[in-house]
Amino acid sequence: MNIFPAAPLAAKKEAALIATLALALAAASAGNPPAAALEMGREIARSGTLATLAPLKTMSDIDALIAESSELTPEHQNLLRRIGEVQAAALLARVIDVEGRAFAANLSVNDMQSIIAFERSPAAERKRAAMAPVIIATFKEFDGFDYLGEVKAEFCQQTGKLCPQPGE
Repeated sequence: MNIFPAAPLAAKKEAALIATLALALAAASAGNPPAAALEMGREIARSGTLATLAPLKTMSDIDALIAESSELTPEHQNLLRRIGEVQAAALLARVIDVEGRAFAANLSVNDMQSIIAFERSPAAERKRAAMAPVIIATFKEFDGFDYLGEVKAEFCQQTGKLCPQPGE
């Protein structure tokens, strides 16, 4: 099941560029924090939104690739899933490292200790367990929603500009 709504290729490329730039900026601003601070930042990152969302997104991408590739045998599909899992694990490790460095560079040790104390609590564990179903339910609710289309329609109504042309 692909829980992420389809987006035009240009929008996907733009989103990937923004994510890449954000990660590069975070890495550049992080410098070389002390090892203890870096490990605290990574612990916070492991319990964060990106660590929760990344596995859902990578699984969704593999499912979509399989769905659009009818020539794949069940054996090929299984191999593709295994390759996807390995690549996703490597990507997640990189994301956690970059995000951990950014946390370490932008939060005090006291702040990170407070965040970690919460993240180790039973309430935080229950929140993390609920995140995947919450994210899936949210994406299902907004499946097919076209934010830019809504903005353009309102802009068109107010200004007469950016209106759809016949045949669009």
